[in-house]
Amino acid sequence: MSDEQRQPGHDAPEGTDRLGVTFWVGLVVGGAVMAYGVKGLLGADQATQPPNFARFFIGAGIAHDALWAPVVVAVGWVTAILLPPVVRTPVRFALALSALAVVFAFPLVRGYGVREDNPSLFVFDYGRSLLVVLTVIWVATASYVAVRLVQQRRGRT
Repeated sequence: MSDEQRQPGHDAPEGTDRLGVTFWVGLVVGGAVMAYGVKGLLGADQATQPPNFARFFIGAGIAHDALWAPVVVAVGWVTAILLPPVVRTPVRFALALSALAVVFAFPLVRGYGVREDNPSLFVFDYGRSLLVVLTVIWVATASYVAVRLVQQRRGRT
């Protein structure tokens, strides 16, 4: 919008009507990277199976918006109600780390991809390893929360 077209009292906040150099460089570089990825996906269609990728890509978006996002919002709301402010952030952080660990370990724990002709694919007890990771996350969180609560009681925050 040019200065002549602007009406008094309706000016956009300063800096919002022009896109900077960083935006345009990011757009060009990001667009090139995405175009290269799409070219690779479509160019090696026997290996990449674009229809399967499209189903996964769309399904992941639906799963995120329909399942994951509402769960995260609900957990945030419940922690805001149930937890005192001093422990809210560390507990939310531990919940997020735990969710990430479970999501990444789930295929390994379930044994997806196990092949009898290649026993070296799954050489660890992934279920036990996941429990160890979750235990470390929650012991560290409990320790941090305990220190914060003691500091709060002593009047130091």
